[in-house]
Amino acid sequence: EQPVSYLTRDLLLYAAGIGCTENRFLYEHHDDFEAFPTYPVVLGFKGTDRDIVSYPSPAMRAGAQTPTLPGAQVVLDGERYIEK
Repeated sequence: EQPVSYLTRDLLLYAAGIGCTENRFLYEHHDDFEAFPTYPVVLGFKGTDRDIVSYPSPAMRAGAQTPTLPGAQVVLDGERYIEK
């Protein structure tokens, strides 16, 4: 497990940044305001930082490491899922 945190601002910036046009993701006073469903995927990049982070972020460097594969130059992240 990795500690994470977010602000309403983070949810709004993410939704706007991916081109979302639904008000329930873009307007914090909407009756059904909520995080865009894929937002939890990026929480691991942000960690608990409240400001802009470098890449790779401290949270990414502290997280799980990808095992090395002999002869591999790049690794493709092929699957992620979100549990409610």
